[in-house]
Formats: sequence, structure tokens, C-alpha cells
Amino acid sequence: MILGERDDDKIAKDLDELLLSKTSQIHDALLSLATDEHAKKEASELVATLALQDDMVRILPTPPAPQRGYENRWIYSLVTGLIEPTTESQWELLKRAARGDYDDLWVDAGAIQTLRLNASVRSRSILQEVAERNPDRKKTVDRAIAYIDGGAKPVADADLAEAGKKAAQAIGFSAWQGNKAPRYSEGRDVALVDASFIIGRDLLVYTATFHHVGDQWRLRAIQETMQALLATDAKEATDK
Repeated sequence: MILGERDDDKIAKDLDELLLSKTSQIHDALLSLATDEHAKKEASELVATLALQDDMVRILPTPPAPQRGYENRWIYSLVTGLIEPTTESQWELLKRAARGDYDDLWVDAGAIQTLRLNASVRSRSILQEVAERNPDRKKTVDRAIAYIDGGAKPVADADLAEAGKKAAQAIGFSAWQGNKAPRYSEGRDVALVDASFIIGRDLLVYTATFHHVGDQWRLRAIQETMQALLATDAKEATDK
């Protein structure tokens, strides 16, 4: 099933829902496939949706070796699930991805976003190096550094709705349209929140993964999960 065609956004979302609602039944099987020669990429992408720290350690013993072109795209799901990295291998992956070693603009954008949201002294230092090594992303990196220098902290809140709002605002888009109701895991300790943005004629959906830690919901991952072209520019339609 996971090796089948998943270009349709609904199919991808249905797989996420299956993993959330049947975590106890399918999680371990998916995790074991993350080391399978044939299913590693697809299984890792799904496992990274939950962004469980033990899982991320297991599927990332070392940074993946760069491949040709689009073959690196699966790494986007990994780097966007490392907002709170726990190993040197994970930090190294974020650095390599952000500076463009995987030759995929999607991957380096995801890594830069993650370093921004990590909002630590270490992530800022990596971003400074990236600004020199990846000139195509300098403006994005400069904005990320300014975000951190402005006193940013990791996204968390006791109220999940408020945490979702903070996450939507933290990625730096100005055209936020609101968030959908959270989707919870079986144990209700992991939640996915979809945030919508309209930029020109593009409708973007970013899915944030939150973990309930102590008395707070902490952001552990956020990635773009849908992009659609609207018939007209949203602002033009409003003006008319």
C-alpha cells in the first residue's frame, strides 16, 4: 500500500489518518519497514508524520546519502520532523540539507524552516553558515535569523488551539486563513493540525505535529501537505 502512487492529497491524508487512528496496530510494522531496502523512503515519510523522537533516531542513524535530483525529495519529511533534534546525526542532516547538499530546493527550504522554529543558539549558528553556503536561500535565512534574534521560543502552549495558531504564525507567512480542528492519535498524545494560507492564487496547507509533553502541546514537525491553484487571486475576488 505505501509503495503505491500517492500523488493524490486525499490518499496521503487517508494514510496519515490510518496511522493516527490505528497507531498501536501498524506503527511497529511501519517502523520496521523504514529499514527495508524497497520501502525505506515511503515508510520513513509516514513515520516522520508523527515525529516521535525515538522513531526519528531509529530511521536516521546517519544522514542519508545524496542521490540524483527528485530522489532526494523524501528527505523533506525527515527534516521537517526535526524541530527538536536529539542526536548529532539529526543536526548534521539539518545542516547538510539547509546548505543545499541534497540539490532539492524543497528539502533545503524545509530544513531552514526547521532551524528557524528550533530557535536556539545552535540553529542560529547553522543558519549563519547556510547564508554563506546557499546564496539562493539567503533572504529566507536572513528572515529566519531575524526571527530568532527577535526573541523567538520553541512553539508550545497548554491550549492546542493556541499552539496551532502560534505554529501558523511562526513559519513566517502573512496570509494565514485559519486552522482546522485537530486530529488526534489513539492515545490523544499526538495531534495533527492543518493550517491554511492563501498567497496570491495559491492555497497552501501546512500540517503541524504536536506532542503533549507535561502540561503543554509542543510543536515537533510542520510541513506543506497541499498546494492548489485558485481560479482567481483571493484579493482580486474580494475587490470585485
